[in-house]
Amino acid sequence: MKTSAQNLSALALTLALGCGAAAQANATVALSFYQSGTTTDVDYENFLNSTFGAGLTPTERFVGQVSGNNSNGLFVPTTASGFPAPDGTGVTSALTNHPPVGNGTNGGGSVVGSFATYTAWTNGGGQVVPFSLSRSGQTVTYTLAYPGGATATWTSATADYFGQATSFELRARSVAPSGHLLSDGFTIDNLKFTDTSVTNQNVDSLLSAHGSQVYAANGDTTIALFTGVAPGDFTLTGDYVLQWTNNDNITNPGRTWNSQVKALDLPTAAPEPSTWAMMMIGFAVLGFAAQRKKRQARADV
Repeated sequence: MKTSAQNLSALALTLALGCGAAAQANATVALSFYQSGTTTDVDYENFLNSTFGAGLTPTERFVGQVSGNNSNGLFVPTTASGFPAPDGTGVTSALTNHPPVGNGTNGGGSVVGSFATYTAWTNGGGQVVPFSLSRSGQTVTYTLAYPGGATATWTSATADYFGQATSFELRARSVAPSGHLLSDGFTIDNLKFTDTSVTNQNVDSLLSAHGSQVYAANGDTTIALFTGVAPGDFTLTGDYVLQWTNNDNITNPGRTWNSQVKALDLPTAAPEPSTWAMMMIGFAVLGFAAQRKKRQARADV
């Protein structure tokens, strides 16, 4: 039969470690940040710094982008952007400020070109473009399925720092400048995530409070951050949907529309106050149990 001291010790360990065990038993990605508006970028940077003690650019490991210009493709660290350092510091310039993979300097890949070359994107709304971003071993691949059946695939060279990515960020932006017809917006949905801990997790369900999608109305930037990516291989799939009115042409001068999937190396966030409280209670009970056992041992002598 267990003594009362043993029972207290068991309770203490349960309180102190229970939260971690529960997290391991439910190893799926979680939505950690969602915001849409004209101040999203600033608020997001403040969130990253206050929660993880890290800004966005240094944590970037690879980025998939679709855009209304020729900046479609997979972006990885280069000499110009800087490379992730062993101590966790990272690149010094946003990866999308530099050419994508496939330009002869960052590995192989097939590049189809700009969406502007596809008339299906210039005459209507609600065009769906499936995408996939995956990590396999020490390489990463980004794929876009263009309207009309064409597919573009970008695959990186090998790099061990791709394995450092622990989170992914979805970003959407759609802006029609003054003098042009308003865009209805940019949507990312039908999101599914698979890694070594979960298969085809329905990421849309995490966005139920936001219409089950990442949506940027005209003039806004929308950012959704998901944390909890397990080490090893993973694949994120989904659909880009661009909607606009009255045949507004995506090639109009001054138009800005793009979306990015950023794989980030974010440090472990500090525990929530409630978690700290549970841990402190657990350790306090553990200390009490130890003292009680010691007093009992003296009484038995």
